[in-house]
Amino acid sequence: MENTRETIQRLTGMSDYRYNELQFEVGLSFLQHECFYDEQSVKLMQAASLFWKWWRNIYTQRNEMWIKQAEHKNYESYTQWQSVENINVYPNRFIYEQAYSELTAKIR
Repeated sequence: MENTRETIQRLTGMSDYRYNELQFEVGLSFLQHECFYDEQSVKLMQAASLFWKWWRNIYTQRNEMWIKQAEHKNYESYTQWQSVENINVYPNRFIYEQAYSELTAKIR
């Protein structure tokens, strides 16, 4: 039985490399948008492992919704679905606090 990622790759024709690259690119775009393009805030969040764990979960949930809801299941439809403009979920305060804690621990 296919997992969600395999289904996405089959429907869109994406390779493993492209799937990972897109997930990372959209994650960075999301951070830039969420942090109002403040470079320091983006760097802080980008370095936080908890953010990326959260992001992978969100990305997987959005994949599952796309598989169920998308009328046209192709690469163009998928990339539009995963674009920052269509993401309406945000990390909770705990994610931000952990990112700050990770950063301060590295500085010490």
